[in-house]
Amino acid sequence: QPFPYVPLIFMAVQAAVPKPTVFAACAAASYSAGIMGYLVGASIKAWQISSLDGLLKRLTAPALIDIMTRKGPLGVFIAALMPIPLAIATWTAGYLGVDFLQFLL
Repeated sequence: QPFPYVPLIFMAVQAAVPKPTVFAACAAASYSAGIMGYLVGASIKAWQISSLDGLLKRLTAPALIDIMTRKGPLGVFIAALMPIPLAIATWTAGYLGVDFLQFLL
């Protein structure tokens, strides 16, 4: 990550940007990043990129794959609560083919 987001949020709040605006911008950015992560995972699966396929399997905890396989979108929610980067959870959801519309919820 080239520049951490926390100082940007702090500067926005200190610059008198309304807090609901900062919250909405952060929520939209996070939601968009989740969608992009899902699409990255789906692309890895669709293109059968072996090097990325192996990387995803190494980065993802076996329990995470099991939860998402058994629980689908609920597994994504559970993964978001785990102490792992959300990017790994969204890539895995895309890779495993969790229903996209349910993923959006």
